[in-house]
Amino acid sequence: MTEKNPIERELEKLDAQWETFVESGRPILRWTIDPDASQLVAGFMKMREQFDETSGEFFVALHSEFSSLERFGYDLSDELNREIAAGVAASAEDEDDDSEEETFTWRAPDPKKALSGHDALYKSCHQILDAFADYFSTLVIAIWPHEVKDLKAWRRWLQLACEIHRDYKLWGGNLKWIIVDNAKHPVFAKLAQDYPAQIFSQTPPLNLREAMNKIMEDADDGSPGAEFRQCFVDMNYAVQNNDIPALQRRSERALVIAGEQAWFDMQCSVLLLRASGYLNAKQPEQALQDYQQAQQCALQGMEAERPGCDKLLFQAHMSEASAYLSEKRYEEAAKSFRRSADIAEAHEDTMMCMESWRLQSYCLERLKLKGYAWESALRGLKAAGLIEPEQRQYTTLPYLGETLLRVAPSREDKDYVHEAMSALLGEGWREAPAARTETV
Repeated sequence: MTEKNPIERELEKLDAQWETFVESGRPILRWTIDPDASQLVAGFMKMREQFDETSGEFFVALHSEFSSLERFGYDLSDELNREIAAGVAASAEDEDDDSEEETFTWRAPDPKKALSGHDALYKSCHQILDAFADYFSTLVIAIWPHEVKDLKAWRRWLQLACEIHRDYKLWGGNLKWIIVDNAKHPVFAKLAQDYPAQIFSQTPPLNLREAMNKIMEDADDGSPGAEFRQCFVDMNYAVQNNDIPALQRRSERALVIAGEQAWFDMQCSVLLLRASGYLNAKQPEQALQDYQQAQQCALQGMEAERPGCDKLLFQAHMSEASAYLSEKRYEEAAKSFRRSADIAEAHEDTMMCMESWRLQSYCLERLKLKGYAWESALRGLKAAGLIEPEQRQYTTLPYLGETLLRVAPSREDKDYVHEAMSALLGEGWREAPAARTETV
């Protein structure tokens, strides 16, 4: 039998803890994880998302931003329905075109019929369980928002979920949730004590850094690639731990190696990662310098016809624009979003093209340049028309529609917006959960 590598051994710890949770019969698993080990949990989720009929469990990881107590459930429901629709479509493509079996279709619940965000999420979960009962018996939702703007509201949202489980028969034993808590700054410790019948807390004894170092040590052949990989791993840890001196030290060495080897894509990746570390440390000027340098590296890579550098160029411009926006430097942000829109349009990425125009319009509106904001929003609307119809409801198009209504020069223009948005999203587009709260 082949000996398991260090990462596999770490993942086995999560497997064992998952089985212990299932045996507990409780609905919510709270994994308390050091930030260093979050990639292991992400790896566990990704492995479990590869559906295995023998387990009877189907995992879906959801990462919608937590922006408000009222909207989060709707956002999760939308994301879940989008994931299911994409999975069904992919399965249909894999089937033999000559197959006589009836094609399975997925119809998401109508969010307008939900009483609340929690209700919308439960309705989606149970409709999935009913629709796929022949394939799996348990649905596991990992709720892991990529950003939380209000920790108190995030805590209250989970508390409401616990109370719903306690007071109403809406869950059933075949619906499980996973919540990831930060071991260094736990958010749900008190909640877990208050709702022991709902939340099962575990702290897996994970050590990703030790596992990665062992892998790097085994793979170190003295080549530039091996040293670069070690530098990049060290950079990730430095970002997670907000260790700026270590980040600068290891990134400089990584940039030297990548420069010597003419690895333009790797230079760009190093700069993007370092910039994210600077932003976490509240050093926006350093981050902006790295984003601009990353753009130059990506352009060099494109000239050298290196694969992937076009996408890195877009990422660098979009990241630069977002950094300006977070600093309320709207004029610079508007210019950067314009560049990202042009790049997305050139590569026929209609969704990101629409998003770039929307965000540029947002910046121009903040600068009180309503005429220019209107023109940018119209270009976003034009891009939205090229997005596949089944994908539009999962975009920020409702926000764009609200922007268009705010900056429309005349009553006739507002009527045009209503007509265009209704054609793209349906008559009730303003009632969609995404349109209820303005966001950037």
